Amino acid sequence: MTCNTGRLAGKVAMVTASTRGIGYAIVKRFAEEGATVYMAARNAERAQAKIRACRRQSAGNGEVRVQRCLQG
Repeated sequence: MTCNTGRLAGKVAMVTASTRGIGYAIVKRFAEEGATVYMAARNAERAQAKIRACRRQSAGNGEVRVQRCLQG
C-alpha cells in the first residue's frame, strides 16, 4: 500500500546497496514520497535499469539519479 503523502518533497536522500532488495525498496518509497533520491551503485547500467523501472511504477513526484561508486 502506498500513500504518496509528499512528506519527503524537497528532501534529498542517498541510498546505498540500492539496486536490489531493501535498498531498492527504499529508493522506490522515497521517490513515491517526493524525495530526490541518489542511488549509490557500483554498476551504473543496473542502476539505470532500476531507475527506468522505478519511473514506470512510481506515481510519486520524486526524482531518482545514479551516483556511481568506485571500488578500490
